[in-house]
Formats: sequence, C-alpha cells, structure tokens
Amino acid sequence: MNSIFQKEFMKFIKLLNDNDCLKDLILIGSWSEYVYMQSGI
Repeated sequence: MNSIFQKEFMKFIKLLNDNDCLKDLILIGSWSEYVYMQSGI
C-alpha cells in the first residue's frame, strides 16, 4: 500500500518534523488512519 501519494505524504511529515512544525499538524480522515497504522502504536 505504498503509492506515490503515501511516499510524498511521508516526506512532507518528515519535513515538518525536521523543522519542529509537526506539533502544529492536525490530521483528519484517512490520513490520520494511515499515520496511526504506520506508527505501530
């Protein structure tokens, strides 16, 4: 389930994290489910 959109989304999340902006991100819908699944929590 690694589409180009998912890869680009994860690059974007990493960019936010690297610039200390991840705390300002609010995910909704399927993207929040995807991040939850990828986190392994």
